[in-house]
Amino acid sequence: MEATVTKQADGRFKITGNLNRKTVMDCWPDQSLAVNELKKQGLSLQIDMQGVLNVDTAGLAWLMHLAKECQDAQVDISLKEVPTGLINLAKLSNVEGLLPLQ
Repeated sequence: MEATVTKQADGRFKITGNLNRKTVMDCWPDQSLAVNELKKQGLSLQIDMQGVLNVDTAGLAWLMHLAKECQDAQVDISLKEVPTGLINLAKLSNVEGLLPLQ
């Protein structure tokens, strides 16, 4: 199952599916455009991950890259309904402090 990113409203997005090395590069091709648009509007980025079924290290790296991109653009980011598997992977990789987990 591919990962998809769906815009909900006012800076809220939802990720569903498998976030892994086969899917991360294609799941949100216009993420930089979205981050820049949020900056122009003065909005934060909120990502609902309730529909994420599986995350591997590539998915974790993609999320860390997204968090860095938001930081560089001065856009606040928060991850909601984060799957336990992602939290465990971040802890094992000693990077949980780099992700905006809620």
